[in-house]
Amino acid sequence: MNNSSQKLIVRPPVVVIMGHVDHGKTTLLDYIRKTRVAAKEAGGITQHLGAYEADANGRIITFLDTPGHEAFSKIRERGSAVADVAILVVAAEEGMKPQTVEALSYIQKANLPYILAINKIDRPGANADRIKQQLAERGVYVEGWGGAVPVAEISAKTGQGVDTLLELILLVYDMDPQRADPDAKPEGVILESLRDAKRGLNANVLVLNGTLKRGDTIFTKSGKAKIKILENFLGKPLERISFSSPAFVIGWETQPLVGEWFSTDAPEFQTAHAQPDAGSGETTQRENALNLILKADVSGSLEALETVISATIAQTNTEFSIVEKSIGDITFSDLKTAEATNAVIIAFRSSMSQETKGYIQSRPITIISGDIIYHLAEEIQKLLAQRGGKSDEEPSAQAHIIMVFSKKDNKNRQVVGIRLTRGSVFAGDQCTITRGAETIGKGKALSLKKNKDEYDTIEAEGEYGIQFQTETDLAVGDIILFRHTS
Repeated sequence: MNNSSQKLIVRPPVVVIMGHVDHGKTTLLDYIRKTRVAAKEAGGITQHLGAYEADANGRIITFLDTPGHEAFSKIRERGSAVADVAILVVAAEEGMKPQTVEALSYIQKANLPYILAINKIDRPGANADRIKQQLAERGVYVEGWGGAVPVAEISAKTGQGVDTLLELILLVYDMDPQRADPDAKPEGVILESLRDAKRGLNANVLVLNGTLKRGDTIFTKSGKAKIKILENFLGKPLERISFSSPAFVIGWETQPLVGEWFSTDAPEFQTAHAQPDAGSGETTQRENALNLILKADVSGSLEALETVISATIAQTNTEFSIVEKSIGDITFSDLKTAEATNAVIIAFRSSMSQETKGYIQSRPITIISGDIIYHLAEEIQKLLAQRGGKSDEEPSAQAHIIMVFSKKDNKNRQVVGIRLTRGSVFAGDQCTITRGAETIGKGKALSLKKNKDEYDTIEAEGEYGIQFQTETDLAVGDIILFRHTS
């Protein structure tokens, strides 16, 4: 950071809340928002901001939200990289889950101080000691179990223990507080960027040093903005905003990328990679390929969509080309491009106006849309089957690895946790392993388990443990295609 004037003061803590999907992260954030932010203002929070300020004992705490689905792992990793303190949320009646372990790895990688929040403590079947034991088995020891990781037992629904959690955040942060200079040049990170139909390109930023002012020109490696409108997390227009505050910036000439650092110092723009409009046209069209146009509500979602869709199609040995990718609603321009290139539009949380809906009624334009990325991937698989774009040997099931329990032994056996998203798997099934768009190996399913019980057959959708025999070192995120042997 730029600390030229050296008027350093302790800045408010930035806290990231992480954990498995459905373990109560959003409920906890909502409870804090409703009780710690003025009620008359709370309704103005921007839907995709992912950050807000709350009052705790007269002190400000900035909270970052992170998506829970595994497709958004890169966004979660960025969240832990910019925070000062993390809260690891675990549901008391469910215990550690694959995304809990993943979130913990990000926290440890970033060397973040963190607090264990055991949520849903009011539920029947809540067992806080089981969670502490599960962490101890991974070498993490909480207070009262021979370690120093603070624990708060809470109910995000009723508010039980939330005050204690907020006090713990301040205690943990005050052990090693971060300082910043209000008179320094403003610096911070891009939390999210999106396109609004009325206000154009805009971005949610987190100021980490200095004071950001309306009229400032700020830069990232990919984007540039002369700030026309500066709003706080409640949508209130401001002339200036300081650290550790989230802000909404309007006035971008080119779109910044999520996770980029911004400042008022102009970097050397990477023009070869800069995207004039949310990444449009980055991938060229190929003859005889399945052409795609990707749309998403925000840039982080677009990144996750491209990763999942590319991996899904690559598994079928189908040639494909991403003609365009951009954020925002589906526009006439998207439809005309789809017509000109015979492309399929895949839209994640992107809507259509009545005019665009009317336009496609009499035109052969295929649009696959939805709010769950893996459902979109399944629809693409169905489309490929209909078009004859499947491989010669159709997979009987598909899964992705969500946890690695053991490394490969001397007999090439390895145990992993999977989420089975399609089909059924038999013990003895052959499989193909892909990473990104590449096939990295083959293997065989030796044994199938769920909750320590062994099965001959497992079916989608569900989470299972599988022992594979493979020469490939399996990793979280790998995609497995299964084929029955008989």
